[in-house]
Amino acid sequence: MPILYSNVTTEPTVEPVVIGEAKLHLRVDHSDEDTLIAILIQAAREWVEKRTGRSLINQTRTAKMDFFPRTNTIRLPYGKVSSLTSIYYYNDSEVSTLLAASEYWTDFTNDISRIIVKNSWPSTYDMPNAVTLVYVAGYGSAASNVPRPLKQAMFLIIGHLYEHREQVGEIMHEVPFGVEALVGPYVLEQSVIYT
Repeated sequence: MPILYSNVTTEPTVEPVVIGEAKLHLRVDHSDEDTLIAILIQAAREWVEKRTGRSLINQTRTAKMDFFPRTNTIRLPYGKVSSLTSIYYYNDSEVSTLLAASEYWTDFTNDISRIIVKNSWPSTYDMPNAVTLVYVAGYGSAASNVPRPLKQAMFLIIGHLYEHREQVGEIMHEVPFGVEALVGPYVLEQSVIYT
């Protein structure tokens, strides 16, 4: 059974929340902690992305699997996907090969984006990470494209991390009241294990 996992290879160029908005929420009127606040914004975005299984701002992701699935469909994690850059695989001769776009369809209309092979997936060399998919995922390249409930969840997380920056232990594992209610409707329930 191949397991598909996805990592960010090109970070977003902007964050869903800008420093000025975060400082307003935190009631901070100086610039002494701008670097800290920028770190908290990124941490909050990454928490929301991990919890929901969604990319908030356009980012390039690379997904890998040991071989193509037996089914005709690959579901890409951390959608919504806006474009598929490439699918490379190691063929039976252990040569990295580009899978031609004419060999598959893409479905990026839904929250869970899919790649559907037209005939059958090619066979791969028996090795780890034999298949590499590169794609762009996110609500867009502007903060205004991110749903407001997810931005509000980020504000709550930023405030929590700002107030409890010195604390360790259980307090850091708890999320502020309301965060789960805000992100819950956006959680993508999708399996990343294929048979």
